[in-house]
This record gives sequence, C-alpha cells and structure tokens, in this order.
Amino acid sequence: MHQQHPVKPQFIVVSSVLTSTKRLKKIAANRKIDTVGFGSSWGVVSPYFKAKEMKIDNKLFLGNISLGKVEIFGSDDLNFLSFIGNYLYGITGNVIFNNSILIIDRKNNKFGIIK
Repeated sequence: MHQQHPVKPQFIVVSSVLTSTKRLKKIAANRKIDTVGFGSSWGVVSPYFKAKEMKIDNKLFLGNISLGKVEIFGSDDLNFLSFIGNYLYGITGNVIFNNSILIIDRKNNKFGIIK
C-alpha cells in the first residue's frame, strides 16, 4: 500500500480594486475597456470590465502609504459612486492589507498602517 500525501491547494492572490465603468474609462488608454467576466450578487448577474491598457500605474495609495500594485476592474453597478466625487474611488477586500497592522483611532480621527 502506498502512502497518500494531502494535496495543498495553490492560490494566486491578486490585490484588486472594483470601481465604476465610468471611472475605469477615465484611467484606461483611449477609454477602451473589455469584458473580462461575469459575477453574481444577490441573484443579479453583471459583467465586469478591465482596461485594455492603463494610462496610469496600478499602485494603490491610502494617503501617502503605498499598498502596492493592484488590478483594477469596473462594474456598471458602481456607476452610482460618481455622486461621491473624489472621496471614494472604488472598493477592495482585505488582501491588500495582508502582513499589515491597521490602526484606527476614531477618537482622534486618525488612520495608520504598519507593514
């Protein structure tokens, strides 16, 4: 009898930001975006887009703190974000904060990241 070894799943973790298609077109070269897939949320299937070519680098900053390079995707479902102006560009998950400590000081209205 041969011994079986457990298979460890391999994951490729990519930090990403999801924004509106309106904002994605602003950072896409020649405003050109392509559909890259579909996602389902609350039973509604929506297309997701990515710029054919970016006219900016893909580095994400929180204030002056660099969180590294990210993939930027767009969704028509987030076009309502434009009413917020420059205060909210998109949404992200917790992957970009791996190996970091977040400090939130609500009393003094401060936010910090320790790598």
